[in-house]
Parts: sequence; structure tokens; C-alpha cells
Amino acid sequence: MQATILDTMSSAWSHSWVRVIVVLGGSFLAAWLLRRWLLSLVSKITEKSENTIDDILTKRLRHPLYLSVLLTGVAWATHELDQTVIQQKPIDASLWTIAVFMWANAAVKIVHEVLREVAGRRTDTGVIQERTLPLFDLLSRTAIWAFAIYLGFLAWEIDVTAWLASAGVVGIAVGFAAKDSLANLFSGIWILADGPFKVGDFINLEGGLRGRVTQIGIRSTRLLTLDEVEITVPNSLIAAGQIVNESGGPGPQHRIHLSVSVAYGSDPDRVREVLLECCHDVPHISTHRPPRVIFRAFGSSGLDFDVLVWLTDPMMRELAIDGANTKIYNALNGADIEIPYDKLDLYVKSTPVESSPLGL
Repeated sequence: MQATILDTMSSAWSHSWVRVIVVLGGSFLAAWLLRRWLLSLVSKITEKSENTIDDILTKRLRHPLYLSVLLTGVAWATHELDQTVIQQKPIDASLWTIAVFMWANAAVKIVHEVLREVAGRRTDTGVIQERTLPLFDLLSRTAIWAFAIYLGFLAWEIDVTAWLASAGVVGIAVGFAAKDSLANLFSGIWILADGPFKVGDFINLEGGLRGRVTQIGIRSTRLLTLDEVEITVPNSLIAAGQIVNESGGPGPQHRIHLSVSVAYGSDPDRVREVLLECCHDVPHISTHRPPRVIFRAFGSSGLDFDVLVWLTDPMMRELAIDGANTKIYNALNGADIEIPYDKLDLYVKSTPVESSPLGL
């Protein structure tokens, strides 16, 4: 009886359509078990962890793994068919192409959500931040889909060497034609990745341009000056020069130096006392950090002092300097402390001898 059953199964297995049905049924069963039990178990485990990246992977890999098992079963089943009736290579290439683009789509979604998760952690030291997220998202999409297209060509046995060589020649020509645009592009990538400043910072550029950053783009950066004029600066000029970020450092406050000169014979202690009193109750000068007065040098016309004060906002620099200088001038006059100015004394040792009209 057992031998008869085995003979019957062996005879049935010799038919290709029986093997196809068994393989397809087994692949559907394996895919269902994978999705129903294994992936569900993994999801329950990852839900208990505080890390959200494993949740993203579990969510996005569920569908591709399920379809990959089905595609593997379909490919195996087609190999069991009569090869004289069907052409196996186009079927394999089609299944391979479907799998490649399916996994590429999943990879794009995974990378996008992981980048968004990393950027949302609000770390100022990391390269991936809210302002750099679109750049890295675009680069990752381009790289993934380019690699997927390359694998698709390989599946159909298409030689892409000539295409790559042509693309290289075209790329060189475009690079020479648009070198300035490419320089701005790579400079914009550097600014976004390195982060020497951010939107809202008050910066100084070489050439005396000074303003608040309103927008950082791939090609250019926009500054709003104190005159409420928006200036667009190419990123290549910013990257090639020195950048002074007045809003950088541990806080928004910024220290300025006010140079004051008094006449020789003035009491330095009295001058320091008057200058320190002038730093109080001045608009836009911080009251949380004490000012300092430094006797800097013996000048050509008087004693040179530096008054060091902190601003509450770098954008109010000019108004703070105006208020402080006005108060210092009035206080020095009120204290009878002379403010010197450059003087030139000319001594004539002798006068030329007057000559007659005839030169005698």
C-alpha cells in the first residue's frame, strides 16, 4: 500500500504542472507564514525598544520580503515548465527587474524616514539637520535609483559601458560650460553640511557686507541688511572668503570695543570710573554681563582707553554704539576731562631774507 502511494506520488511529480502547483503553493505558504508570524513577532519586539529606526525597518521591509518570497516561487516554478515552450531568460529578467525596483522603492522610503528621524533629534553638531535634510534626501534618492537602473540593465544583459562613456564626455562638457554654477552648487553643499551659519544669524562677509541670513539655498544665500535690503550672494563667494558669525558662540550676545582717548594729565582711575558709569542704562547693551574698561596705550595725543560692552542683539550694533558714544562724550565733558584732538605745532627757526625786485 505504501509502495503504491509512493509510486503514485513519483508518477505525479514527473508532470511539470504538478511541480509548478506545488512550488507556487509552497511559496504562497512560506510568504504567508513570514508575514503572519515572523514579521509580526519582530514588530512586537521592536515596539518595546525606544529606538524608532528599527520600527521603520520592520514597517518598510514587511511588503518587500513578502513579495520577494512570492517572486522566488514564481521563478522556481517557471524553471519547472517545459523550456521548449517558454523562453526562460525574459521571464527571469522581468522578475529580477520587478524585484530590483521594488527593493529600490523600499530603500528610498527607509532612507527618507531614517534621515528625517535623525534630523529631528535637533543636534547642532550633526551633519544631518533640518536644513540639510532635503540635500541628503535628494542625493540618496538619486544614488539608489541610479543603482537600481544599472541592475535592471544588467538583468536584460544590456551593455551600459558605451552609455557611461558618453555620459562622461557630456558631463565634462557640461562641467566646463557651467563651472560657475557648479562652484556655487558645491559651495552650497559645503555651507549646508558644515553649517558655519544658519538662518537668522547675523554675519559679516569679506568686503564689508553685513546682514541677517534669511535663506540658505544650493546656489546662493540671501542676507537682509540693516537698510532692510535683501542681497543675494553666490555661495562660491561665501565659501572662498572669511565669515564672521556675530550670532555664533555660546549665546546671541556680542561684545564690541569703544575707543576713547583723554588728554595727558587726566587721572586714569577717574576716567575708568566715568566710563564704567556711562555703560549703564544704554539701550541694547546687556546688563547681565559687566562692562570693562582697559587702559590700552599712551597715544600720540592722549591716553587711549577701550570700553568693552556686550550687545543683546548684534543687529543693534550701530544704535548701541551711538547711544554709548553720546553718553561718554557728555559724561567726560561733565567731569571736566579733556578729549584731545590731533594738534601740529610748527616752529620756524628763521625767515628768508627779503630780496629786491631786481634780485639784488
